[in-house]
Amino acid sequence: MRFNEMLKHERLSDTVELSGSFCMERCGEGLNWEIDGEPLTSASVEDAVETFIERIVEPRTEHRDGIKE
Repeated sequence: MRFNEMLKHERLSDTVELSGSFCMERCGEGLNWEIDGEPLTSASVEDAVETFIERIVEPRTEHRDGIKE
């Protein structure tokens, strides 16, 4: 599932901005991206998806649904 599809599925499209950029001046390091201005590099798409779920999806859905750990 693509990132934008995950956002739609989790009803987060209105609260999370998703945008693209080529290699963010770090070509050759892996998949480069940012969350709240923090630069991240993932070794694979699977690693990026895992990080995306942990850092974006889970915290926001827990907050939205009133779930506390």
